[in-house]
Amino acid sequence: MYIHIGNNNIVNSDDVIGFFDYNIMNDSLINNVVNKNEFEENKIKSIVITQNKKNNKIYLSNISTNTLRKRKL
Repeated sequence: MYIHIGNNNIVNSDDVIGFFDYNIMNDSLINNVVNKNEFEENKIKSIVITQNKKNNKIYLSNISTNTLRKRKL
């Protein structure tokens, strides 16, 4: 099953490691990994981390973590 995570991104639900609230993660190490320049910071609501056989990816999403969790079910 695939999940639309916002910003024209669709990921396989089996590849999702987790959905994290951006405001909570704001001061953590992940902030150094993500390139925020392509987004308006006030529109970022969540961070989505995925992993498949080839690579790991981190997405910034304008959709809240609660909504993304509901979509995964």
